[in-house]
Amino acid sequence: EVSRLLRMESSSSSSEEKRVLREIVRYISQTAVADLTVIEESKKSSEEPLCPLMNGKRRRREQKTSSMSNNITSKVLRKYFPKVVAGVKSNTSLTHLDLTRNGIDSQMAIVLGTMLERCETLTNLNLSHNRIGEAGCISIAEALGKNAHTRIRHMDLSYNTVYNDGGQALGRMLRANASLRILNLQQCGIYVEGSRAIMEAVARNASLQKLHFANNCTWVDGADTTAQMLAVNTTLQYLDISGNYLYAEGAKIIAKGLIVNSTLDGLLISSNEIEDEGAKALAGGLRLKKRPKL
Repeated sequence: EVSRLLRMESSSSSSEEKRVLREIVRYISQTAVADLTVIEESKKSSEEPLCPLMNGKRRRREQKTSSMSNNITSKVLRKYFPKVVAGVKSNTSLTHLDLTRNGIDSQMAIVLGTMLERCETLTNLNLSHNRIGEAGCISIAEALGKNAHTRIRHMDLSYNTVYNDGGQALGRMLRANASLRILNLQQCGIYVEGSRAIMEAVARNASLQKLHFANNCTWVDGADTTAQMLAVNTTLQYLDISGNYLYAEGAKIIAKGLIVNSTLDGLLISSNEIEDEGAKALAGGLRLKKRPKL
């Protein structure tokens, strides 16, 4: 299978591209943990998704090291992405796939989604700091919703522009998916409608344990759905809703859900301008029930 994929190279490809493509396909077809993270900081041509209400950019997360990751690799990976995905598909022992900062756009994410519909080996998928867009997010979410045999437990889509349509697709996925344990949606430009769809789904989801939802736009209008989720969910252990424009009113609404919740161990709600009024409401809720770590 690997040899067949290598013969698929275009005759117009440079010798350097061919060499790198051979290395990528061989690596991704044979390893159990494929880390193709780009170490170098992405250029400003692809800005991070921002809520229209935000006054400044959020800082990027710390970079990781990788055994096979550089700008040339990333360029070849993008150019021949279907062949790379074919290599992933051929690897029946692959459990971890990290494609952080590879400039993956919506069309590439759709190709990846097609593969995920039948993938039964991956447990960790990291697409952080890419450009998968709404269409790409919808494709991936639909794939994980359809695949009853998926084993993906940790998915990171942080720092991708998925907005409300992507958020709603993720909500539909969470209603059907029973494998995810950790979902990272930090700074995905998800507004009130998308936030509501996700929180409504998490309320009914019996597998998700950690949800990173910082730096989106839940806003005060979406706080009620988050509170309702906390009131009925019995599996979520950690929730990060920092920087979601909740203000004091939103904090008071969420406090009502905390009073009923008995499973949450960690709650991060910083950078929401909750002021003393909101802090007092949250403290009151924590005194009545199990104390999350704020």
